[in-house]
Amino acid sequence: MKFVSQTGIKVLMAVAALAAAFIVAQRNMAAAPPPAKSTEADNRPRVEVVDPRRVTVAQRLQTNATLEAFETADLFAKVTGYLSDVRVDIGDHVKAGHVLAVIDIPELEHQLAEDQAQLASKQSALETARRQVDHDRANRALQEITLKRQEALFKDQSVAAQMVDQTRADAAVAKANVGVAKANRTLAAHQIALASATVEKTKALLAYSQIVAPFDGVVARRLVNRGDLVQAPRGH
Repeated sequence: MKFVSQTGIKVLMAVAALAAAFIVAQRNMAAAPPPAKSTEADNRPRVEVVDPRRVTVAQRLQTNATLEAFETADLFAKVTGYLSDVRVDIGDHVKAGHVLAVIDIPELEHQLAEDQAQLASKQSALETARRQVDHDRANRALQEITLKRQEALFKDQSVAAQMVDQTRADAAVAKANVGVAKANRTLAAHQIALASATVEKTKALLAYSQIVAPFDGVVARRLVNRGDLVQAPRGH
């Protein structure tokens, strides 16, 4: 038979009470509902990231329409002659100033050569007139000096009056010759201006032998061929 002291009994009772409390706490925790999850993550904004890539976007629209050029021009020859060259055809793209066709005008080419020869002749005549002015001026100066000497000698009665009169007449003629030479020089200058204008006019007519595009565009019609005779519009 085993005896236990009162103190030992109290310790056992305390241990049994703690064990019972622990078991009850575990049962309560197991029976309690699980804690609610936080909704903070659900309220945050979502951002979707997409990698960019290059693609060709094509849209087609099929409908009835009328195609019309922004501007059009019918080209005509400004001079009469035969076409020696046609450099474009229907559908060709051209730039402003592009030569489309060339007209052969041999008469104008010969006329230009004659006009240029006339201009060169007038320029030579002007140079001669300038030299004549210089020559007559020098002669007039000589005659004036001679006249002064003759008049001084006449006062001393060293020369006859007839000689003085002759020298005075020569001085007057020399002065008149200077005036004539200046007039001829002016006339030659005017003739050069006229000849230059004639040359420029002939060059302008020859420039019309080239038919050029007035603006960038596309050839829509072609009504001529090489060897065709083209004529300038009436009144030009």
